[in-house]
Amino acid sequence: MSSIVPEQPENHEQPAESQRPGEASYADLDIGRKVDHFLKALVIPGSNPVHELQELDGVYAQFAKENAAGAAAFVTTTAMRLFQQSDAFDNLNFHSSLLENGSDFFGLVLRRMGDLIDEHPEYAEGAKLPVLIRLVEHHRRGKQEDQMRIFAAKVRGQLQDAIAKNDPLALRQVAKVLYEESMFASDHGDQDEATKLAEESAALCEEAGDEYGVLAARGNIDGLFVYRKTDALLAQEQPELEEVAQEFLAKGIPELETDVQKGLQMMKNAQEGTPLWKNTNRAVFNDLVHLVEMAKRRNDLGLAQRSMELLGENSLYKTYPADNPYTKILATLEGTQKQEPHGLEGDQNEEPHGLETTQKQELSEKKDRPGFFGYIGKKIGSVVRWLRSRF
Repeated sequence: MSSIVPEQPENHEQPAESQRPGEASYADLDIGRKVDHFLKALVIPGSNPVHELQELDGVYAQFAKENAAGAAAFVTTTAMRLFQQSDAFDNLNFHSSLLENGSDFFGLVLRRMGDLIDEHPEYAEGAKLPVLIRLVEHHRRGKQEDQMRIFAAKVRGQLQDAIAKNDPLALRQVAKVLYEESMFASDHGDQDEATKLAEESAALCEEAGDEYGVLAARGNIDGLFVYRKTDALLAQEQPELEEVAQEFLAKGIPELETDVQKGLQMMKNAQEGTPLWKNTNRAVFNDLVHLVEMAKRRNDLGLAQRSMELLGENSLYKTYPADNPYTKILATLEGTQKQEPHGLEGDQNEEPHGLETTQKQELSEKKDRPGFFGYIGKKIGSVVRWLRSRF
């Protein structure tokens, strides 16, 4: 099962001013009744209400289409409720689902809980483990290093005993924290530290049997961190560093292409639409756009074409406009290759042909053109004919 949610934009849905927290009526909403039922099921020891969670997501999606402001307010209401009824987070199956991005609705609720803690720091005091993990990501994205590290330490502290027992869920939860820390290091320019942390994350995922977690971490190790380091080297404009940068790219590309094939196989083996399928689909998307970026830096048209062909089949990429950064990279490479190789090829093929034609024309003209003595002879002949005609 998966553990590390791929990089994606934050969704900061805010309630309308007329619908502040607490105003959404659970009694009047079908989704409210379903949330009640789900939260009650969670407190039963060992329960795993997967079916109820799927139903809840479906009802929320419909509600959001019909009333976006009301849906946002409902997310806030549920977030506030979970601060008060935090025993729902004691269910380890719910932990696993949240870690795997297994619920769109509760994913929004967790994000809103992070926002609410920004507004009310005292809420963090009683926050349970899934909320703490979310806060690590929340503060990493907000570039708040101190807060990120505080909550990362709290997660590690709560999981210390479970980690000592090699508990798979705990390993995956710490791997998620390491993933966020690696992204923070990369975003702040330390690609070596980012790679080190991501390697630790991938190792924990592998130990926990989490193929997706390994895939997500390796996508950054072999892709994002590689070309970010390459850019830093190239920015120094030193010829010897340019060679090193190209070596980094050359090493990362085949590894990343292998990761893509692994991801595609994982998607074939998973049921479409499941959390594992959706997360892996996003990881493959990330890997492919990394490859396009690397193709740009290598001036590698073939790599760009292969990657764009696979991107064209990716459901996430299909939501992008036709004129996006990756089609522009491909178009630029195609234009460059068209001008350079074909231009040289044309020179090689056409220039000899042009020279050959010119030479033939010159030879022909030489045959038809009299030499110096021939020219004088013709003039003398003309004078003789003229004299004869006069006398």
